[in-house]
Amino acid sequence: MDMAQHHMLIDLSSQASKQSRISKLTHRHRIYHRHPLVTFSQLNVWQINCIYIPEQEVIMTKKTALLAIAAFFLTAFLPAQQINVKFGLFAPFQKSDLWEDNFANLSFEKQDFNHTVFALEYQQQFHNHFSIYIEGSRYRRSIESDYREYEYDDGSPILQTMHLAITSIETGVKINLLPYKSKFSPFVAAGAGLYFWQYEQFGDFIDFTDFDVYDGFADQEAIALGFHVKGGISMRFTRGLGLIIEAKVHWAKGELGEYFEGFEPFDLSALSLLAGFQFYF
Repeated sequence: MDMAQHHMLIDLSSQASKQSRISKLTHRHRIYHRHPLVTFSQLNVWQINCIYIPEQEVIMTKKTALLAIAAFFLTAFLPAQQINVKFGLFAPFQKSDLWEDNFANLSFEKQDFNHTVFALEYQQQFHNHFSIYIEGSRYRRSIESDYREYEYDDGSPILQTMHLAITSIETGVKINLLPYKSKFSPFVAAGAGLYFWQYEQFGDFIDFTDFDVYDGFADQEAIALGFHVKGGISMRFTRGLGLIIEAKVHWAKGELGEYFEGFEPFDLSALSLLAGFQFYF
């Protein structure tokens, strides 16, 4: 096949045409040709693929560590009053067109990307009802899926893996609806943050111009600005220990690079349901 035909992603109108074509299939089609590894930019495909690169995950881990150290030294100069350690569920909204194309072609479901999240929050009270906070969180999830309508001639699935990692640093203002030292205090909060994110997709993918199968990859790593709101309940058991339960929604979109040319900004928004311990100082 002329490699010039495989240079970039096809435009969105072609994607819509192919999606319609796939939706009409009533059985799994068999793929007979398999080709060696090529980079994503060499192919003209509708369904993209990416690769999970361990070295990049190491970079993300180093960034997380550096951000945590920076947050520690920042709070060291303030009269610390409260640290919240939280765990919970992170549920991405997945509302951009890249997500939608993957839903149309691959057999995974939206809830498959729901996974655990860890968060560490420093809170500085400056009024009986008001405080400022800085919070860091970490989410990562990898899932393996296969094409809904296609398989190899031996009946084996055509597999792909998707990986999403988000490390956030957020700050904002929290309002305690009851005085800060109350045993039970509902709260609401809002603020902004930076979201260090990485998306990868890799495995076997189909070139819909000739229905050959290739090993391919694409990935994107960037920083996005976002906003959040949250609310919950603080319960104070002793002078130094309490419990926190909260729900948070953040909104952010990340710009995609050349591997994903033609796609709109990638949806990073999510709902987080968290619970944890509060340590008062």
